[in-house]
Amino acid sequence: MYPNTRLRRSLIFVVLLAPRKWGWLIGDSLLISYFVWFNSSCLEGTTCPGQVLTLRHLTMRWGFWVFVFACALFIESVHAQGVRTDNNYTAEYLEALQRPTRELDEAVIRYKDHTFIFIPGFLSDFFTHASRTWIFQNLGLPKYFDDQMNYLTMKGIKNIRVKIESEDIPQANAERILDVFRQVEGKMVIVAHSKGVVDFLQALVWEPEYAKRIDRAIFLQGAVYGSHVADCVEDRLPRTIGWILRLIGGTPKSLTSLRTNERARWMADHAAEVDDIVRSIPTLTFESWIGEKPWQINTTLFAGRNIILKKGLRSDGLVPFGYGRLRSPHEYLITVPGVDHADPVMPSYFRRFDRVKQLKALCAMTVNQLASSTIVRE
Repeated sequence: MYPNTRLRRSLIFVVLLAPRKWGWLIGDSLLISYFVWFNSSCLEGTTCPGQVLTLRHLTMRWGFWVFVFACALFIESVHAQGVRTDNNYTAEYLEALQRPTRELDEAVIRYKDHTFIFIPGFLSDFFTHASRTWIFQNLGLPKYFDDQMNYLTMKGIKNIRVKIESEDIPQANAERILDVFRQVEGKMVIVAHSKGVVDFLQALVWEPEYAKRIDRAIFLQGAVYGSHVADCVEDRLPRTIGWILRLIGGTPKSLTSLRTNERARWMADHAAEVDDIVRSIPTLTFESWIGEKPWQINTTLFAGRNIILKKGLRSDGLVPFGYGRLRSPHEYLITVPGVDHADPVMPSYFRRFDRVKQLKALCAMTVNQLASSTIVRE
């Protein structure tokens, strides 16, 4: 049977959709086959004497496929030179962590003319001196982003922690973020955590012109696609959690905004705007997971981790792995095991995590590696 138009179109689609290394290899093989073999006069039916397959014909066909595969390998080698076919930069991040302290400090100091904007996440008021309930201000709780901010202050670099209402809806916090943007002069670097990423995206969707003043965005375990913990808590304890959130000055709608279905709907509705944001701002997305066994007590967030494990997903204790990324080919993705949701922003009782070194490494990457790298769509 001779190849018809449908088959030819199918081959072209396979080539266009071929992902990563082996996809490219198979796709290139099919492309070569299409032009060299399927378009030959033999298969068009004009001169096709080989109705009976002889050893000679078989030898020629095997030789042809060896030739095709060799050509595809050559094309794949061209693809691999200087162009990334994925956007995972974990190896570069781990390499940056191993650099000398002096080199990392120099990478941060290059931002001396910028202002670092820190955007906390859900329930962060307990850890930022911003809680309206006086008792929480005197419990000696660890401080949110304090390690990174103290380091930047020591280096003479301006930094601000946005005074959001962490239990408020993203729209209200987006206004607070935009107020800070209006007051800050010059370039900015954004460091957002958890729901802070959600609030920041809402702000930029409303006023995308501020993207021109943002040199880098660092998203730490963002709740971009929500959390099953929010689903579970709101489904099972709606009145109790609502009463608690109102008591501490928030609103139950803040938890609703973190439900997986709500976040998926918002991301679908604003897919084009979010993609424009990531195209305009070099964005580093840091994701992690901690423990994959329900009996492991290796994080204070083990209860949330176990809720998500029941969904068949690993997580950092609050955000499922894969739910913190923007799913854009233009973001720079970093995935690290053994880090829970609180580690990047405050001290842990279970492990030592160097938050300052993480910030240094991410800044070093943005200076030395990301600017010279090229990301292409898969």
